[in-house]
Amino acid sequence: SKSLNTNFGKRSKTISRLKTFVDCQRCPDTKVSAISWHAAIIPWRGKGRILDVGCGTGLELVALREKGWTVRGIELSEKAVSEARRVHGLDVLCGRLKDRLFEPASFDVITFGNSLEHVHSPRLTLVEARRVLDPHGLLVIKVPNIDSWSAKIFDTRWFQLDVPRHLYHFTPKTMRELLRRTGFRVIRETFDVGATYGIRESLRWKCLYEGKPDFKNRKIYEICFWWMNAIACLFRRGEQLIIFAEPAEK
Repeated sequence: SKSLNTNFGKRSKTISRLKTFVDCQRCPDTKVSAISWHAAIIPWRGKGRILDVGCGTGLELVALREKGWTVRGIELSEKAVSEARRVHGLDVLCGRLKDRLFEPASFDVITFGNSLEHVHSPRLTLVEARRVLDPHGLLVIKVPNIDSWSAKIFDTRWFQLDVPRHLYHFTPKTMRELLRRTGFRVIRETFDVGATYGIRESLRWKCLYEGKPDFKNRKIYEICFWWMNAIACLFRRGEQLIIFAEPAEK
């Protein structure tokens, strides 16, 4: 009875983690996988109006547009904005989200793909995201997880520290609290199984600073890195955190 319930609870938790593991898998098309985590995991909302904050040259937006989304972007780099407009014909503004460049409830989905850690004020940025997001909309954030196994293993050599470009670092707990304080409620947390680039570069840096030879058999190492991160994701210690949130009721 009691032990049976306990065992069932543990089994359910394991099944839930395995489901998260499977859900994290990227598209089978490796070309799409490299640039379009948005298109692979974001569910349709409302009218399909989506804003990518820190969109760079717009590759993610191109993939989303092909799936029928009405896409817009905002990016600080003038060069990247120019390329997004010229090469891909995208509607991308140059600036910061907190500059209040959009009308209230303008978007059904807002995404931050490895961009929130770069902004000077994550709190003000998310407050503005809450304002321009539809009341029934969805916020999707992807950030490096400083509570990951790789962050603990590589310590100051962890590639995702990326000082001084990364101004803030988050754990699942601090991300949940920040979202709560800015008017959101978290509906799902998961981790990116395919995010092995940071692990590979962390090891490269470690070899460099310790005067050890760089790894040569790249394919074998890639497989090892994937499995290392995949197992870490099962225990909620993956390299990249992906969090889904909705506007909380006022």
